[in-house]
Amino acid sequence: MKDQYFGDINDYRKYGLLRSISLASNLSILIAWMLTEDDGSTDGKFIQYLEEPNKWGHYDPPLYGELARLLSNLRVPISR
Repeated sequence: MKDQYFGDINDYRKYGLLRSISLASNLSILIAWMLTEDDGSTDGKFIQYLEEPNKWGHYDPPLYGELARLLSNLRVPISR
């Protein structure tokens, strides 16, 4: 896991899928992230989905809101 990737569209999909599996199966899920240095690539910059709440927010509203909140505290404005 790299800070530069946090909250991008793939995280939203991944966290949503893990939550769905956990809720549907009644299983607990443990994730052990391993933080590594940013590599300077442009990967992880795919956060434009946060500007489209009508398109993306309804899949997992609590997750969408929390990622948007966290990213607003960590990064410059989402608009590029």
